[in-house]
Amino acid sequence: MFSKREAILLAAAAMTVAATVTVLLSRLTLDDAYITFRYARHLAEGYGAGAWNHTGEHVEGYSSLLWMLLLAGAVRLGIDVLVASKVLGAAAALVVIASLVRRRDDRPAFLTGLFLAVYVPFEFYAASGMEAVAFTSLVTLALVGPATWQPVVAPLLVAMRPEGALVAGIDVLALVWRRERRRWIVATAISGMLTLSAIAIHRSVTYHTLAPNTYYAKVAGGGAGHVKLGLVYVGGWMLAHAVLVAFLVIGALTVRRAHDRRGLICLGLFVLYIAYMATAGGDPPTAFPLWRQFVHVAPAWALVAMTGVTSVVRHRRWAQVAAAVGLALAANVGILLVQGRGGPRPGNADYVAWLASLAAPTTTISSSYGGALPFLVDAVHIDALGLSTPYIARHGTFDPDGPQDSKTDMRWVVEQRPDIIEGYLSGLALLHGASPEEIIGARRRKMILEMVSSPRFQREYVFVRNAPYDRMDRAAFLRRDFWQTHPRRDMLDCVPVAETALAAFASR
Repeated sequence: MFSKREAILLAAAAMTVAATVTVLLSRLTLDDAYITFRYARHLAEGYGAGAWNHTGEHVEGYSSLLWMLLLAGAVRLGIDVLVASKVLGAAAALVVIASLVRRRDDRPAFLTGLFLAVYVPFEFYAASGMEAVAFTSLVTLALVGPATWQPVVAPLLVAMRPEGALVAGIDVLALVWRRERRRWIVATAISGMLTLSAIAIHRSVTYHTLAPNTYYAKVAGGGAGHVKLGLVYVGGWMLAHAVLVAFLVIGALTVRRAHDRRGLICLGLFVLYIAYMATAGGDPPTAFPLWRQFVHVAPAWALVAMTGVTSVVRHRRWAQVAAAVGLALAANVGILLVQGRGGPRPGNADYVAWLASLAAPTTTISSSYGGALPFLVDAVHIDALGLSTPYIARHGTFDPDGPQDSKTDMRWVVEQRPDIIEGYLSGLALLHGASPEEIIGARRRKMILEMVSSPRFQREYVFVRNAPYDRMDRAAFLRRDFWQTHPRRDMLDCVPVAETALAAFASR
C-alpha cells in the first residue's frame, strides 16, 4: 500500500495535471455546447424551457436537462454561460480524480485516477462546454461511491443524460448484488424512478413527445446504416486504444476469475454501453472528436483495465503507477494516429459577425452550423440538421452516405422561405466557377442536393459573392426580396442562383 504521504503527493500531482490541462484546453468550445447555451439563456430570460427561438414551438433540443438547468441558473445569477460551463466541467473532472485517488487501499481505483489525469479526451471534454464529464463524475460516484450517496446519484444520472437511466438501473442492481442495506436500495430505486417519471411527464406535457428531439434527429430511423457507423465508431476507439484494450481483456478475465463484483459491474456497464453506442451510431468525429461516448463511462473501462495492470505488474506499486501513466500516454498517441487532427472546424468569428450584421431579431436563418451561430446571432433560427427543429427530426431522412447527424429535409426548409440560408457548400468554389460536382463536395450531398434542386431556391434566392469565404467557406444565400429591401443592399454583391453553376441542378 502507498503511504499516506505518498498517496497525498500522487493525488495532488494528478489533480494538478488534470486542472492544468483542462485550463489549457478551455479556449476550445465544441459547437454543440452552444446549443445548450442558447436554451439556457432563453430559459433564464423568461422564455421557458425548450425555447429555441423567442417565439414558436418549444423543443427539447438539448441533450442534458440538468446541465441546461445549471447553466440557466448561472445566467440568472449574472454569470457568463461560457464561463459557467468551463468552471462546472473542470470541477466535475476534479470530482472524478478525487473520488478515485482518495482510495489508496483500492489499487485499481487509485490507478484509474492517475490514468484519467493524463488521458487527454477526459480533460478535453471537461473543457468543451458540454455535460460529458459532469456525467462521468456521476458514473464514477455510482461505481465507487458509498451506498448512502446513491439515492442522490441515481436521479442526477437520470437528469444529466438520457442514458443515465441505464447507469442508474445498473446502480440499483449493484446495490442488491453487494447486499447493501435495503433502505438504500429502495431509496435509490424510488428516487431514480420518480425522476425518470417526472422527466417523462414534463416531456409529454411540454413537448408532446416520448423522447428528446435529439433522439429523433440522430437515431430514429437510422437502421442498419447507423449500426454500421456505430461499429466503425467502436472499432476506431479500440484500434486507437489497442494497448489499453489488451489490459482491459486481462482485467476482464481477472475480475471474472476472482468474482470481483465491482469489476463485473464495471464490465457489464461497459458492454451494455458499447451495445448502445453501436446501435445508436456513435458520434460524428467532426462534431465530437476523441470518442466522447467512451469518456462518459471512462471509469468503468479504466477500472477493469487497471485491474489488468495490477494482475500483470504484481506487488510493484511504482511500476503500476508508471504503467497507468504509460497506458494513458499510449492512448493519447493512438488517438492522434487513428483520428489525426480530426475534430470540429472552429467557427470563424468574422463570418459569424458578418451574418450578424445582416440579421435582426426577426430575421430567419437556416444553417447546419447549429450551435455557435444561433447562440451569437440574435435571430430566428432553423436547424437544418433537425436537432432543434422538430419537423426535420420527425420527418427528415438520413443520408445513406452521410455521418450520424445527417437527417435533413432541405426542401421543407426552403419552403419556409428563410431570409438567409447558410448552404454548407463551398462559396469559394462557386465564386471561382468550379464544376457543379466540385461545388457540392463529398459531404452531406443529400442535404445540399435537396436545397439546390428546389424550384423555390432556384427562383427566389441569390448568392452573396462578397461574403468572407476566406474565413469560413460556406456559401451564403439571401432571399431575393430580403436582399432588395435590406439597408445594406449596396454593400452586398449578389447574383441570382439561377445564374450560377447551381443552375445545373434545377431540373433534378
